Amino acid sequence: MHRRPRVPLLVTGDEVVRHGIPPAGRVRDALGPLLPGHVDWLGGIAEQPTYLPDGRIPRPPEHGVLTAPVRRRPHETRLLPVTVVSGRATPVGHDRPGLLWGAAAADALAVLPPTDDAGAGRVELLPLPR
Repeated sequence: MHRRPRVPLLVTGDEVVRHGIPPAGRVRDALGPLLPGHVDWLGGIAEQPTYLPDGRIPRPPEHGVLTAPVRRRPHETRLLPVTVVSGRATPVGHDRPGLLWGAAAADALAVLPPTDDAGAGRVELLPLPR
């Protein structure tokens, strides 16, 4: 049995309005109400959304080197759960679409841009909260 992972939700943008009809140039928040149900359906526990205005992202992305070749897709970006030690990113083993178990055991998500190449190499890392 696995513990259900807690999933932080971050909604960014000065144009997001949480209540009522948005004025011209603004949009109604659709993600804040929608994502908790999807996270629950996928087996996670969604935390309350955090709303950040533009230019207030907590920290810039980090980079690391994948320790093993991983399958990539030619037409879509993948987020691969990894553990990170001294800049080396090792896949945690749960990298199939729809699984949150890998994220629960990971330190970061490696961003794998679209390519036919299945090699290891330098990747952008999105740190996960602990």
